[in-house]
Amino acid sequence: MLEGSVMKGLFAMALPIILMNVFQQLFNAIDMSVLGKFASDNAVGAVGACSTHISLFTGLVGGLATGANVVISRFLGHGDRDKAERAVGTSLIVGVIGGFALLAVGVLFARGLLVIIDCDESLLEGATRYFRLYFCGLPAYMVYYFGAGILRARGETRLPMIYLLIGAAAKVVLNFALVAGLHLTVEGVGYATVAANLISAVLTFRAVYRMEGTLRFSWRNVRVFGYELRQILLTGIPVGLETALYSVANLAIAAVVNGYGPDATTGYSIATQFNNIVYHVCVGSSYAVMPYVAQNVGAGNLGRVRETVRKALLLTTVLGGSCGWLFAIFARPISSLMSKTPAVIEFSADLMVLISGLYFLCGIMFALNAVLRGLGRPIVPTISTLMFMFALRFLWVWFVYPLCPTPVFLYAVWPVGWVLCILTTLCFYFPTMRRMEKRYLA
Repeated sequence: MLEGSVMKGLFAMALPIILMNVFQQLFNAIDMSVLGKFASDNAVGAVGACSTHISLFTGLVGGLATGANVVISRFLGHGDRDKAERAVGTSLIVGVIGGFALLAVGVLFARGLLVIIDCDESLLEGATRYFRLYFCGLPAYMVYYFGAGILRARGETRLPMIYLLIGAAAKVVLNFALVAGLHLTVEGVGYATVAANLISAVLTFRAVYRMEGTLRFSWRNVRVFGYELRQILLTGIPVGLETALYSVANLAIAAVVNGYGPDATTGYSIATQFNNIVYHVCVGSSYAVMPYVAQNVGAGNLGRVRETVRKALLLTTVLGGSCGWLFAIFARPISSLMSKTPAVIEFSADLMVLISGLYFLCGIMFALNAVLRGLGRPIVPTISTLMFMFALRFLWVWFVYPLCPTPVFLYAVWPVGWVLCILTTLCFYFPTMRRMEKRYLA
């Protein structure tokens, strides 16, 4: 990360992350397709009705794991191996405790959380069962994500991808066995998801345990170290809140969509599955930007930080734009893979045509947010998200959407918010870089 071609380095780090997340979403799409073929539209809608809540809680997981990734990267950039290894042990403890806390929340409050977003009565029972099963796998999910963050901090992006794909492949096989073979519906998908998380977690922890070289695992460091914990939380909580606020605001949009009936809920769920693929292509480079910026800031290479920003934005625009427009053009035939109901396909295509083609703007926003976190300013992206990904969406639902109450106009709040976030982040990025350059020159 500290020398050589920035573009090649970013692409080499981003590509495995993009492939990992895209394949995971493809496997999730296969899950929905299996339900659509061997169960019913209602089963597809029941699983999809949980997606926004699941994104909310897994976003918190990803935020804390990001905090561990950035902190370990920064310690490695400073050459402080002891603190980096203490951060490894602390992050694993945080992951396990957090996983069981979220399990309790999901199991105890599943039905209430779904009622809040006006989940259709015909989908509610199935959605509640899937919600509870999914959250039973969150402790393993946490171990995987924190372990993957640790490995990426030392530049290892290939193994987390491989382990996730192994788990996802097992999930697809189990889905066919449980849904098509044993005729289970949402329970079959839930059991398969828990098993996939366990497989990925075990393999990832094994890789962390066997780390050698600049960063090693030690059982004596598997406890909470105060300084390292504060640094992880200082970076991770704002990132987690940023994603969580994004998802909470989406709950307001989902509630409006659910008001259109079960066909709308199912169509929205189908489009979300495919839009998530585009999303991960668009934001993949941001996962590479964070450790790149953090290590180069730690080493005082500010010129390389600027180059990293330029190359990351170019990479995001090219990859995200091309993928997004492809999905937008073929929105209807893609949607028909999960449902043959015309109304469901229409609801799905409306969302995909508008959002997929513009998702590269979301990628640019995430890349710039990652830069500010790597520069040690994690609060700015969180405040920006609070304003334009959270407050704006509620204001849009309450005051702007009623002016033209159509699904397409409802969805337009996404690209509007992305553009406003980008402009806000740039207003802080340039002054931060100038101040840092003056400090290093002094």
